[in-house]
Amino acid sequence: MRSITLSGKAIDNNDKYWITIQEEKNEWYGGEPLSTRKILISKRGKWDFHLMPTSGTTLINKQEKIVILLLDFDPSQVQVGDTGSGKTEDTARQVTWQVDSV
Repeated sequence: MRSITLSGKAIDNNDKYWITIQEEKNEWYGGEPLSTRKILISKRGKWDFHLMPTSGTTLINKQEKIVILLLDFDPSQVQVGDTGSGKTEDTARQVTWQVDSV
C-alpha cells in the first residue's frame, strides 16, 4: 500500500502540521505539535483528487466537510520534495506543503 507523508506550515505564522495519505484505502490522518488544532480541527477522513475547478486534493472529514485543499497535489504522481500551497476550510488559513516520503 502506498502511503504519502507531507508536512507543512501556515503562511501567516509558521504553525506546523503533518498529513499521511493512504492512497489505496482512500484515507488520510493528520496532526500538529502538542496535539493543537490551529490548522486542522479534524484529524482524519477520506480524500478526493480533482482536476476542476482547481487541480488538487481535497481532504474530507467524517462529516463529509472539506478540511483542507492541497493545490496541485496529485497522490498518484507526487514525489519526495514536491511542494505546494493550500487552504484550510476548518480554520480559514493559507498553508504550504512538502512531500516528505512516498
